[in-house]
Parts: sequence; C-alpha cells; structure tokens
Amino acid sequence: EEEAKERGLKIQVGLFSLQANGRALTSGSQEGMVKIIADEKDEIIGAHILAANASEFISEISLAMKRGLKIQDVSSSIHIHPTLSEGVMEAALKAKNQAIHILNI
Repeated sequence: EEEAKERGLKIQVGLFSLQANGRALTSGSQEGMVKIIADEKDEIIGAHILAANASEFISEISLAMKRGLKIQDVSSSIHIHPTLSEGVMEAALKAKNQAIHILNI
C-alpha cells in the first residue's frame, strides 16, 4: 500500500477484520485481518493477511496477482461458508463498499 502511494498510484483498499468471519469466530482464531490493494483499473496489486492460518488462504491472492485479476474476479468467485478464505472475498467486496459482514460506509 505504501509503495503504491509512493509511486503516485490511485489505489483502492479493502480491509476485513476476521472478527466478522464465521469460521474464525467458531475456531477461536478471530484475531487478524485481510487487506486487498487494487489500482484504479481494479487490478489487485497487493495484499496483507495477518492471521494464524494465513498460509491457508494467501494462495488465492497470489494467483489473482499473477494473473492480473480484478477485484470483481475475486469477489464474485464462490467462497464456501464458513471458511477463513471468505475473508479474501469480504476484503475484495469492501474495496467497492459492498461487503456482506461489515458496515459499508
């Protein structure tokens, strides 16, 4: 995010707290968050996942970046409920103020 700002890129950021994730709540691992950073063309250019099980769902972000996918590509993909990977979908939705499990203001 900081690097994109330093380059003068116009970015969109979607931040989702795992405190609103069903699987995280039921497994007692709700500390953490998912952040997706996209450019002005909606292409995903970066992300942060801070969670106990981040390695379980970072690959989706890696693939999205490698393939030049857009926010909508990630947010419209099926994410099984309840799973931690729903946090990726929610962060993508939040970047467009469309998140399901948090306020969109």
